[in-house]
Amino acid sequence: MALHTKLRDLLFDAGLSEAEVLVYLELLKKPAETIWDLVTRSGFAKSVVYRAFARLKAFQMVEKNDEGIRALSLKVLVADLV
Repeated sequence: MALHTKLRDLLFDAGLSEAEVLVYLELLKKPAETIWDLVTRSGFAKSVVYRAFARLKAFQMVEKNDEGIRALSLKVLVADLV
């Protein structure tokens, strides 16, 4: 099983929605300049992407700054849980 598939399955098992998983994986592949970039890349409605981003940000899995939007390492999240 590919690493990408394993990660996707783990994120689903952790309770993330399809949109949250897709947005996170898209950001792992390539950071985005804006939320709109994620909307066009994901194919989800703007409201769905905004909600997914907000939830991922609450989980400290993504960050938005002057340079754009990027996925954060899951090491940080796991370290906080342990």
